[in-house]
Amino acid sequence: MKIALLSDLKKQKGDLGEFFLLRAIHMASSCLKAEAMVVCGSLCADPADPLDFLKAVNTSVKLRKLPIKLFFLCGESVSNESVSLGLGSAEGTLNGVPVKTIVSLAGPLPACSAPEYPFLCAELTDGRIEQRTTHSLTVPSEWRNRLTDYHIHTNLAYCSENMTVPEALQMAALSGLKQIHFAEHSGQLYFENDDYWAGRYVMRTAGTPEGAPLQLRIPEYRNLMARCRNASCSFGFEVDIDPEGVPALLPEDAAAAQIRLGSVHHLFRKEDSAALKREFLEKTEALLKSGVRILAHPFRIFPKGCGMAEPEELYRPVVDLLHRSNAAAEINFHAGYQPNPEFFDLCLKRGVKLSLGTDSHNLYEVGFLYPHFRLLKEIGAYGRLDEILI
Repeated sequence: MKIALLSDLKKQKGDLGEFFLLRAIHMASSCLKAEAMVVCGSLCADPADPLDFLKAVNTSVKLRKLPIKLFFLCGESVSNESVSLGLGSAEGTLNGVPVKTIVSLAGPLPACSAPEYPFLCAELTDGRIEQRTTHSLTVPSEWRNRLTDYHIHTNLAYCSENMTVPEALQMAALSGLKQIHFAEHSGQLYFENDDYWAGRYVMRTAGTPEGAPLQLRIPEYRNLMARCRNASCSFGFEVDIDPEGVPALLPEDAAAAQIRLGSVHHLFRKEDSAALKREFLEKTEALLKSGVRILAHPFRIFPKGCGMAEPEELYRPVVDLLHRSNAAAEINFHAGYQPNPEFFDLCLKRGVKLSLGTDSHNLYEVGFLYPHFRLLKEIGAYGRLDEILI
């Protein structure tokens, strides 16, 4: 049985430690396939500090439906409060071994603190702890302060959970990033929430009696750009493409972006597989011709929006479009998406660069690049990120 153990978070007010706890839970469950996590030691630097932050952690864990058992062994009062907040138990056994005994068997545990924020993953076998591996929640030292996460959302995203620009910048620094790029959904800045998610945003008829009403939050976003832009961040858009194949971004707004990402979030010809694939290629080409520099989550729309496997026969045509447009392909694992390494291998063989994007809608995601690095290692590109990343 694979288990994770995290010790001595020692959170202080404003240090965002709760998001590293959430990141550890997510990584242990989704990436390392641990069945349980034990949180022990001091959760707060001052035992008198409240544990209100566990409510937000609990909400995020439930939202993601993470299949992991959580145990909090942080002193009697802390354990009881974590139970009352719905975030795990203070008692129990794993493979017949009391959880408290497991902590003793594990031996000394690293403190989950800056700069590495380490935690332990191990196998529980016949009452023994084996195959101990320490994992870091930040960028590895060899790439620390050298990489950019090009896909971060703001509080203006309808799908934002808790994003703010100042806290995203703080998470980026703590995670070991050099820079982050905010790329807000263009369709969400022009249109209302319901019209956006239903795919009713048509630029040609926007704001007319026959079209969807305009929301016009672009000025608010541009004001955010002006107030918050600094050396550690840049701003742009994640450009949507409307049902008619027109990029949802006016020229005067496009000019304000430092970098534009482009993504296909809606396809409509689902009754005909061949037509659906043509629609995808047509919209991808239109985005790239509009000046998009990064193609975000290139094929996610198929498994996540159409309920079908990625059409691998489209890999080469998309690689050709990227090469022709001098655009990069984004590695993106958001919302449980598992991109195919073969596509990115094809990109590199064709001379197409890659981009790292967490697609952060929750602060714990900012700079969480563990799955990205694992994919890059799988295709033999991890050691040459300076060469293959934009």
